Amino acid sequence: MLARSLCLVTATLLLAGSAEAQRAGKRAQAKPKAAYHAVKIRQPLKPVRIAPKVHKLAFIKSLKADNAALKRGLTDYRSVRLRIRDLRKTSPHLEVRPLIKTKSFIVDKLVLKSAKTTTTKPKILIVGGVHAGSETIGVEAALQVAEHLGKNPAILEHFDITIIPLVNPTGLMRGDATKSKNGTPGRYTSDGVDINRSFGAGRWTPESKAMADLMKTERFHAILDLHGAGSHRDGFFIIKGTDDGGIASRFTSQAQGVPLLTREGAGTTYNFNTPGVVTSSNEGTLKQFGVSIGTRHSYTFEAPGKLSAEKQIAGTLSLVNSALNALRP
Repeated sequence: MLARSLCLVTATLLLAGSAEAQRAGKRAQAKPKAAYHAVKIRQPLKPVRIAPKVHKLAFIKSLKADNAALKRGLTDYRSVRLRIRDLRKTSPHLEVRPLIKTKSFIVDKLVLKSAKTTTTKPKILIVGGVHAGSETIGVEAALQVAEHLGKNPAILEHFDITIIPLVNPTGLMRGDATKSKNGTPGRYTSDGVDINRSFGAGRWTPESKAMADLMKTERFHAILDLHGAGSHRDGFFIIKGTDDGGIASRFTSQAQGVPLLTREGAGTTYNFNTPGVVTSSNEGTLKQFGVSIGTRHSYTFEAPGKLSAEKQIAGTLSLVNSALNALRP
């Protein structure tokens, strides 16, 4: 492709020195389009109008956010649902079912299977939006994985893939209005609970309970939970909760052009393994619950907040692609 572009440029410059020819040469040298589009959560298909009476509805009032935050949240939520609807219309490989309804908001479960194979295959779970209020990166990345697989289903010959793009819709609705006790925005549900610390006795939320039941029923071969790290992070990293035989290091080594977390960047928060791979056994997390029920390949993927949203998305998708290839039987 590069050689072809250079030939076009050369030919154009030789044919004429006109301004039009120079413009054509510039077009020939233009950078190729990215494989995945940019973040779209805040760009719905149509504007969202919220009637004053909407704010008086019980489930809206329970979110305890101001009107501006609610408008952004409703816009984001509607955009997610519209994209899932459009994907269902265009992909014969996709089945969409509600996993749970929480405060009138749907948590969708997307199941992608190949129609060509009927044999039993390993199952992969990809999760986004556990911390949806402040980490829309996870929601967007999960949606883009689903959209990509809907158009490029070859990997489905090896896996059945379940995607939950938005685990925490009330967190997305409230956005940065959702404050934790230590001031970290967006991690909590509208009930003030961090879903990613609620996988355990006495701490369950409706969302974590539904996810746990799904994980126990389906017995996934691997779980990939997509997140965004803080703005102090400058490299991507994968958190594992147990010895995985070096598989996570294969994810990172095969993801070309993705900046990875270094030993210095990991600090004392995590046990550093290899560039871009750390270990943490935080109880109550989705990842660690997966480990506890026997899913050896259970991971949290973290995108560095220092990078632009587009670069965070591109890097996350590259790591997910590497993971699916490395996990192939």
